[in-house]
Amino acid sequence: MPGNIEFLSLTGSGIKELPSSVWSHEKVSSLDITYCRELKELPSSSCKLKVSGAFSLKFCFSLEKFWELPSGIDELDFSSTKIEVLPTSSMECLFRLTRLKLKGLQKSCEPPTEHFGCFTLKVVPSNIYKLTNLKKLNFFKCWELQNFPQPAGPGGLLSLEVLELGCSGILEIPECLICSTSLRGIDLTQSQIRSIPMHWVHCESQFRVALAHGIMPALVFNSPFKCGRGSTPAIWIEPWRRANTDVHK
Repeated sequence: MPGNIEFLSLTGSGIKELPSSVWSHEKVSSLDITYCRELKELPSSSCKLKVSGAFSLKFCFSLEKFWELPSGIDELDFSSTKIEVLPTSSMECLFRLTRLKLKGLQKSCEPPTEHFGCFTLKVVPSNIYKLTNLKKLNFFKCWELQNFPQPAGPGGLLSLEVLELGCSGILEIPECLICSTSLRGIDLTQSQIRSIPMHWVHCESQFRVALAHGIMPALVFNSPFKCGRGSTPAIWIEPWRRANTDVHK
């Protein structure tokens, strides 16, 4: 591969493997491999790309494995892939990451179809809690994902502002997953979750919990719209609307 290339687009191509010469190229600062439907895995060799900002693998419908990723990225999108496990060694190196997206891209919460959604994701490593800059975490329509790892210590995702679990298989939210002082919104649209951590009710900041129309799980409070102490509620409960930019920005 020529040594002077800085921008490379393979989007929509029929490649099944990404050449190691691309992955180890030290001058490439922009790599677009979205919509590579036949791409099954990323190289196992060391990644030396100088890519920063957003890195997307969405619509790589056959992608099952990856090892190392560009360490300078702050947004990562695996939407509509076949990833089953987020590798431990890869995730802990992404210390700049502020946004992680593995969402499905169907508009509804219907059962999964072949090409729309990260439906195979099953395992999230415990070192995800090392991503201290993570602000937005999106597991929307990750049907197979049932459990979050428990934090090893008292700290959780201290910077997290938006958490999307709608239409996912998540059954329970760990007590220490989120620092409630930073949280702005959480989407539980048609999820399996039936309770939320009690300390959210008594937190000092306000945030929103979005639910599907007509679906009110047996949460820890009685009012269908708001709850909390005093005149200012800590949590606002509202019917889910796709136009709700408070949660989905």
